[in-house]
Amino acid sequence: MDQMAANFLKTVLNSFRLLLPAIVPSWRFFDEIAPSPRVEYALSDKNLNNNLNWIEFRPSPSKIHPIQLIKNLFWNPARNEDLFLVSCAERLLAYNSEHSENELFNRIATEIGNSDTIEKQSQFLQFRLVLLERSGSELIQTTAYQSEGRPFKEQVVS
Repeated sequence: MDQMAANFLKTVLNSFRLLLPAIVPSWRFFDEIAPSPRVEYALSDKNLNNNLNWIEFRPSPSKIHPIQLIKNLFWNPARNEDLFLVSCAERLLAYNSEHSENELFNRIATEIGNSDTIEKQSQFLQFRLVLLERSGSELIQTTAYQSEGRPFKEQVVS
């Protein structure tokens, strides 16, 4: 009986040893910690790269109710998609990925196309990636990437 208990204990400890890295992640997982790019878009009637009214795409809420926060721990598909968009933005900055640029264009255009805004009457869509960094008490905004304008109607996926 003692041998059986020892084998059981050994199995439990081995299982715990395998599960431990999943419970307590290693911070060495990240190569570097850098500012997360924010996505902003602009709509215009002409394909111009200047004097555009930039709008933050899916800004983070300023406050989340505690009950909603608990719900979000178990089900939050909107935030998962936001994380995917950040991943696309980071890939675009690192590798100039055409796939990532197309994904960003399509997601932005689809969301604008599904909304009830007058903005979708515009002909061209553009986006940019902005990095915010803190320098003392000051926030410094840097445009890290700016796309060329694309015809808005061609981007909308129904």
